[in-house]
Amino acid sequence: MWTERADQVDPLPTVKHPPKLHVWAGISYFGKTELYVFTGNMDAEFYKGILKERLVADGTRIFGGRRWLFQQDGDPKHTSRLVQGWLERHARFIPKKDWPANSPDLNPIENLWAYLQDRVYARKPRTLGGLQRIIEEEWEAIPLEKLRRLVDSMPRRLAAVQHNQGGSTSY
Repeated sequence: MWTERADQVDPLPTVKHPPKLHVWAGISYFGKTELYVFTGNMDAEFYKGILKERLVADGTRIFGGRRWLFQQDGDPKHTSRLVQGWLERHARFIPKKDWPANSPDLNPIENLWAYLQDRVYARKPRTLGGLQRIIEEEWEAIPLEKLRRLVDSMPRRLAAVQHNQGGSTSY
């Protein structure tokens, strides 16, 4: 993309797609996983690798061995035969729940991502390395009480979605 200033005839180059970071993590009433930070595009094979490293390797110890439920949205990578088959073979001990395909109101981590993003951008990161450092610092600083409030909101979220007949809610 090119932009021109009124006082300049030669166009200035601008970055069309700046570098960015992606993160994956899990939360529960009892805590959060470590962040998985990456720069590339995720496909089903890559996602399966994250699950293998972060869920199955520590699956019986995750969140202090307390009960938890595995929730993921309807993203095609999540619902692919590759990932679903792998979960069935290697993560049988993880209780799973089917969720509607496009249901951010029923996914409390979406609220946590918004909270994290606000905290990160308030610190005005200037480099990709600085962005990653700030994301990790802010993730570690999230208080347990915030996670518990999000998890405790699930009955209200479900009721609100039912009340709106599947439509969006204030969550």
